[in-house]
Amino acid sequence: MKSWREQFQLKPEQALADLFRGRTTLGISLRRDLPQVLYDAFPAEQPADRTKLDRALFDWLSTMRDNYAQEVRRLGFDVYSLRIGEALEALQLLELPESREKLRQAQAYWLAWLVPLRLAPERDPALALHRLLTQGQTDDQAVASWLQLAANPRSEYLSVALLGLQRLPGNDQRQHQTLQVSALLRHYGQQSGTLEQQAAAFHRRFAALRGLYPRSPQHWQEVLMDALLHTSHGSSQYLPEFARTLQPEKPKKNPKSSAPACPSWDQNKQAQDAIKNRQIPSQKASQQMLQLLEGYRRYAQYSGDGYYFVHSLCNHGNLLLKRADINVQTLQCLGSFIDRALEWEPRNAYVWNFWATWLAYQHLVEQQLWVLRETVRLFPGNAPSRVELARILMRLGEAHWPEAEGWLRQAAERNPNNAHSRVELARLLMRLGEAHWPEAEGWLRQAAERNPNNAHSRVELARLLMRLGEAHWPEAEGWLRQAAERNPNNAHSRVELARLLMRLGE
Repeated sequence: MKSWREQFQLKPEQALADLFRGRTTLGISLRRDLPQVLYDAFPAEQPADRTKLDRALFDWLSTMRDNYAQEVRRLGFDVYSLRIGEALEALQLLELPESREKLRQAQAYWLAWLVPLRLAPERDPALALHRLLTQGQTDDQAVASWLQLAANPRSEYLSVALLGLQRLPGNDQRQHQTLQVSALLRHYGQQSGTLEQQAAAFHRRFAALRGLYPRSPQHWQEVLMDALLHTSHGSSQYLPEFARTLQPEKPKKNPKSSAPACPSWDQNKQAQDAIKNRQIPSQKASQQMLQLLEGYRRYAQYSGDGYYFVHSLCNHGNLLLKRADINVQTLQCLGSFIDRALEWEPRNAYVWNFWATWLAYQHLVEQQLWVLRETVRLFPGNAPSRVELARILMRLGEAHWPEAEGWLRQAAERNPNNAHSRVELARLLMRLGEAHWPEAEGWLRQAAERNPNNAHSRVELARLLMRLGEAHWPEAEGWLRQAAERNPNNAHSRVELARLLMRLGE
């Protein structure tokens, strides 16, 4: 890296071209993305070097744009798109102002080149430019462009548009909130599907926005009404039918004597037992649970107390989703109940975790990732969301392992008694190669010692010890026997113990 820095001081643009083309050797830095490499190479304590990098990156982008045909023939379209996106991400990561403002001044000109370069949601240079331009806004001139971006049916475009609106200058939070709700209306009003599906998707994202800005229900009702008025006047494509589905429900004026009663504890217990009893068909158990939740919902609507509804939804819903044959109608009902729970308790981490579980059951990975990322942001101390987010990233492939490792390390450090984060981190480290096994062993020993009844940590520790060689097999046998004795229902500990005993010749 030192030799490349010396080259950069002499010929900045040529050094960048060599870096992006892979013509320079950076050693272990190649394990990181190029934006991260540049971030590490140009610390904030060296403003002069960052200024030189700022100008060199813009010059390199201009050259790549002007020599489009030649560079695409040489690199291939996919690599060309990748390098452009990485350069824009580096401008964002290092917060380089000069290039950013030049791009902002000629935004339409640059977008005409960048938009066709999109290959996938995570490989979209035009979106990278929009994300860069959310930084350093000095006025509200970009409001129209953010609302236009939100109208794009792609969910990642909506996320960047909301970020742009959140970063508008000024202290008028009410105005910023109204604009963000208007962005949601424009996005979901253009989605395909029925009005009910559009409204359900809108309400879920609206609930997430309410979680970001905790305010009274009356405040958000007024914001929604303002946004509905703003959007219906400002967009010729807006669907009036969709607007009518979003009108806040008017409270029913029933006499106090006719208010519905809260379901009894016996009814709650019967529904829970039906879900747990695998002899009872899933459809029958689902129906019993949904009837219970509907009773709690009516009671909450009249009394204003949503505790029983939210608690039962998360508790019974998680148990129900452990079954493999839940029908579509039941899943849709659970989705509508999640909407209500998010409206009543937008800052309840259990609701967000159940929302992610509901999406996982339907294999909606992209939506689940968004929910988990929001959960992590809203609830910094919530370890289960970080662990689940890391598990999904690990399943998506090796390119996502560094991010997964970061989430797991955060969870392990912030929650010293959480065994799951340590076990998952150890599993990931073991995947990374033998050089990481000592650290993995340390995390597993911590988890096994701090959580005597956790079988997973003991089984994983034993598996690792068995890999280390025969000298470690007696200790591995001890951990497996402990796990088997303390957790009679854990099959993995017995299977691994049997395999080890067969190796030993017993």
